[in-house]
Amino acid sequence: MAINEENKELGARIRTIRKNYGLSQKELADRLGVGVSAVSNWEKGRNQPSNENLKKIAEMGNVKVENLIKKDKSTNVFVPIYNTNTIVMQLQAAKQVYNDTIMKYGKIDQKINILMKNSIKQADIIKGIVTNPAHKFYIFQNVFYIATYSVDNINPEDIAFDLSDYSGIEVTSYENGFNLGIGETLYKTKGKVTTELFLSVIKKYYDDGIEIRLLSSFPPEKSQIEAGGQVLTI
Repeated sequence: MAINEENKELGARIRTIRKNYGLSQKELADRLGVGVSAVSNWEKGRNQPSNENLKKIAEMGNVKVENLIKKDKSTNVFVPIYNTNTIVMQLQAAKQVYNDTIMKYGKIDQKINILMKNSIKQADIIKGIVTNPAHKFYIFQNVFYIATYSVDNINPEDIAFDLSDYSGIEVTSYENGFNLGIGETLYKTKGKVTTELFLSVIKKYYDDGIEIRLLSSFPPEKSQIEAGGQVLTI
């Protein structure tokens, strides 16, 4: 069967949603009650899922069926740096450790208590960014997040935040998602960060399990997000 452009783009969005959930093609196929070859054919753009499965996949991607089928430029399907499920599990684990500690000891040293609560708060923010993005780009604690269904479609004019605040870029592959400090640094540069360099790094390295961190001697006190061409802060 001939692969048309619309089916090809649909397939790319289905693949993105599947990866967001950390699912293999077989795992998605099992969840939808179809064969793995069906999922493979969808992602290759050879054919489309049934209406019922389109609805299920759209719900997984938090988008409307019509936007899953035919991309609306105003709608983003989020591609996270970290696997979404991993972040949710790490957040749940952090909360469980906090609650277990309270149950066991009755109270926690004030400094440790603040650190644990801040850790949970930060994990909550990141979970919100990756599961329900409201804006196109995020920089949270110097880590780059993006809301788009394909990094190949990013253009220089899409980058609205001021890259001159940063002195370099570091790209690291993590074995365990959100566990910072575990992994291998793939790329590191120091010097002026230009839009062209930034885009080339994103397009080369952006994938699940990859962290793109902007380096700075004086990190911004607030994180930046881009929305409607304006730089906002969170």
